[in-house]
Amino acid sequence: MFNREILYGEVFIIYNDEFYSQNETFDDFDDNDTLEKIKEHVGRHADKNHLNIGLFTDTFTPDINGVSVSVATLRNELIKMGHNVYVVAPSLDTKLSGTTFSEGILRMPAVKLTGLYGYRLARPYSLKALSYIKAMNLDVIHNNTEFSMRILANVASAAYNIPYVYTYHTLWEDYTYYINKGYFDKSSRKLVGLYTKHIANNCDEVIVPTEKTARILRTYKVCKSMHVIPTGIDTERLHPDHIDKVKLAELRQKYGLENSFCMCYVGRIAKEKNMDFVLDCVGELKQKIPEFKFVITGLGPAVDEMKAHSEKLGQQDYVIFTGKQPSDQIQYFYALGDFFCTASTSETQGLTYIEAMASGCPVIAKRDECLNNVLIDGVNGFAFDTEEELIDSVVKFHD
Repeated sequence: MFNREILYGEVFIIYNDEFYSQNETFDDFDDNDTLEKIKEHVGRHADKNHLNIGLFTDTFTPDINGVSVSVATLRNELIKMGHNVYVVAPSLDTKLSGTTFSEGILRMPAVKLTGLYGYRLARPYSLKALSYIKAMNLDVIHNNTEFSMRILANVASAAYNIPYVYTYHTLWEDYTYYINKGYFDKSSRKLVGLYTKHIANNCDEVIVPTEKTARILRTYKVCKSMHVIPTGIDTERLHPDHIDKVKLAELRQKYGLENSFCMCYVGRIAKEKNMDFVLDCVGELKQKIPEFKFVITGLGPAVDEMKAHSEKLGQQDYVIFTGKQPSDQIQYFYALGDFFCTASTSETQGLTYIEAMASGCPVIAKRDECLNNVLIDGVNGFAFDTEEELIDSVVKFHD
């Protein structure tokens, strides 16, 4: 195994706009009967012909984002293959109450991150937490995060000599403004690169979803070999043949979409998704296509800003914000659209684009390297660079 730098000492947790220093052992864990539950689970699933796999992540179901969906999909498919899969993730309860274990999912005490919409930070390391990981008898640790659960993954891998795989999901240099508020942007991006390099070069294998992501990691001086493995999706759930036509008709009626030409967006509403770029085109699209409407599904830190921007442009009658929807119903919100549109500039893979295509919904998207060989102009959608190209693409598709 490779030597790894392990982060001992103090861990700082963001809570109520302040940093609270926590001792590394966190002996106040209330473990209840967690250890016994894990041992009982291991006993029931013991099988020498399959692997015990630990997926470490800072976001998991019911969170709705690309990483959560990716980890959940991987877990489900590995289980179908007969492997025994554990997920280690922050607790949904942010009262620092203790650990829980159910159906192979270990939830660690966590706090809500003030200023980072919808995210939680777990207590990353304790002797008891290590005892839980040891009891799982893992053959592989698969880390899917750069934050709190990564620390536990690192420590457990080094302590128990477990092979360590890391998947890089998120282009964090495009998210630094959540912390620095726009100041020292160049320095912040450089720090992100150095931090990512440290993480990737101290694991055994690196997985990336696209060649674009691999290229970016190489600019960070990541020297490990990288395996390009796109995130899979549940095509059966998304397939148009599995949509309840009555339910879809009810949704169309609810949002006033009968006889409309509908553009849809599904995903986080955040600065990096560049939603204002699309909204700035919507007025002209309405002029050119009278039956045009735009349905936006999801929440995020910029939702209020985008609603205000849309209202300022006088789009209340034809831009509809549906809010957050249950993950098991999201296929209906793709099905509402005649096409899917986004101007996001921060995708490593563009999972929602792939989901839209699997739903039978063509995609009109800002040109991006991650869509090479996926989005084929004039076949399953169009790529654009400018507002004029976006508008022309929509009109061309409508005609």
